[in-house]
Amino acid sequence: MDTPKKYFSITKEDHGVLIINDRIPLDWREIGSFSIALIAVLSFFVNIIAGITVGVVVSLFYILFRFTAWIFYKEIRINIFSKTIQIKKYRLGKLITENVLDTNLNLGKFVFTEVSQSGTTKFVFSYKTHKEHDLLVLKSKSDKEMIEMHLKQFSTTQTTD
Repeated sequence: MDTPKKYFSITKEDHGVLIINDRIPLDWREIGSFSIALIAVLSFFVNIIAGITVGVVVSLFYILFRFTAWIFYKEIRINIFSKTIQIKKYRLGKLITENVLDTNLNLGKFVFTEVSQSGTTKFVFSYKTHKEHDLLVLKSKSDKEMIEMHLKQFSTTQTTD
């Protein structure tokens, strides 16, 4: 079962593995509409030549950012059966690094820290061992509740099997 979000996805595998993936998908319609809207707005408020020039440069940097976010990503793998939590970092689907955070998984060690800045509230999803490992920044309370629900659901279904 996949639960896609804009900036992360949750996948459950049959053999007791929950995967939280932070790969941002490339959506060329979104990138194109952003670029066209930016050029149009800048051309309206500034003159046409400056609007087009600045709009194209900003659009190129936006495309570069989105492409880089698509190339480099990480997976958080929580294995209920082997009681491990791993972070795997990828580049174009090829494994770069693999870190085992804990070999004695305890779901009580997952922590959500609330961070408020500029009127917005975000949550940092962390795992505590001898130090705190920041896993993912969540943009809303509904994302936090969704991850909590998946962790509870996954742990109860896997421990009863």
